[in-house]
Amino acid sequence: MKRRIPWPLFLCLSLLLLVACDKGNEAATDDTVTDSDTATADELLNDADTAPATIAEQTFGAFAPWSSPVEDFRAFGVDNEIAGFTQEITDLAVFKDTLWFGYGDANLNFGTKLLMIGDIGIQFRYFDSPENGTAKNDLNSGDEMIEHFRQFDGGLWYAGVDSTDPDELTSRPLIGGNFYRHDDDGWKKFRSVPGGEHVHDTAFFDGRIFTVGSGAADRTEWEAGNIFRYLWESSDRGETFTVTHRIGHPTQGGAGDSRFVHLLPVGDTMYLFGYWSDFAQNQLNVANAYYDGTTVTEFVAEDDNLLKGIWPTGTLSLPDGNGLVWGINVDATPLKYQIWWVGMDGSVAQMDMGDITVIDVFLNAETEELMYLTHAGTAYAEFPDPVETTVLVATVVDPWKAKEIATYNDAVRIVSVAYWQGYLFAGTNDCRIFRASAAD
Repeated sequence: MKRRIPWPLFLCLSLLLLVACDKGNEAATDDTVTDSDTATADELLNDADTAPATIAEQTFGAFAPWSSPVEDFRAFGVDNEIAGFTQEITDLAVFKDTLWFGYGDANLNFGTKLLMIGDIGIQFRYFDSPENGTAKNDLNSGDEMIEHFRQFDGGLWYAGVDSTDPDELTSRPLIGGNFYRHDDDGWKKFRSVPGGEHVHDTAFFDGRIFTVGSGAADRTEWEAGNIFRYLWESSDRGETFTVTHRIGHPTQGGAGDSRFVHLLPVGDTMYLFGYWSDFAQNQLNVANAYYDGTTVTEFVAEDDNLLKGIWPTGTLSLPDGNGLVWGINVDATPLKYQIWWVGMDGSVAQMDMGDITVIDVFLNAETEELMYLTHAGTAYAEFPDPVETTVLVATVVDPWKAKEIATYNDAVRIVSVAYWQGYLFAGTNDCRIFRASAAD
């Protein structure tokens, strides 16, 4: 049985297509107290003073405008009357005392449009202080947008969702996708993904870096409408990739699109979430799979795994080895937004968090807390205007038990969230970033 999503959903989701700790020393067997196994009262007090405050124990004020970091991008779209371009701050990522953010529009090829009038396309931009709302520039990417960062293996990474026309010209007649790695001296770009017309996500699994997307071996195959969803792997930190597996659209010759768009490594399994579409029937069919380090296996109708019928809007690997998936339950009637916990042992549980939709999830690694950006209701494509948005916080070890820490209600929507150096930050759908301060 195919899991189909109606065509309006396919259009709505297009933006997403182009996103053991040590036990310590054993207790002493006698009553002897030594400096090596017992801290003084002063040391314990000092440790308490320096321990980071959890997000949950803080109280935050209201969100207020803080920065307009891509005003050049927004003004270009407005001044040139480009209808319907996305103005979302697509992601917020905290890495090594900096706050990075995503923006752009891969549907309308905004990076290429910007390069037509100058030498600056979509850039990697960041903040180096929560007290300074002026963004700084790093690498000028070769992509139409920066959608979603990933952190693993001690680094910050980005899979290039859609390379710009100037970049594509360097690969012809072959097809090549971009992959980005943040080093100590900034971002590095590698045009290293063979066949990668669109490269959507990346993950670390089984000692290797993987990425997923769609494409074809060369322009001849692509332009004939023979489209494949791909899994690629790298053993040199993204500088080169090889094809691990590709699956073609069931009807080649231009009948539809086919992509993997999200990855989730959990334990000994990495899950691949994707789709293939039928242009004639106006249908999108969920086509998820899993990889054991050797073989990619597609889910079939007989499988009882809940992940087979999910269209994710996001995934997140947790520091305890488990994972989260949030998005649309395609098996539900009517369609609804839900969130699932995925265990290292292969178990999957739908998380009962009430009548809410999870928009974004942020992991604060320092305190091992999760922040959920949510709004009321679970029905597909129901977005009240204005929409009341709530930020919840929970621990990694108990992700179900969430506490409300902030609310926001305005016609300007919040679409991404982060915690950085004592402040909450929120990316909006009008190219701005808001900030909420912790109360004294």
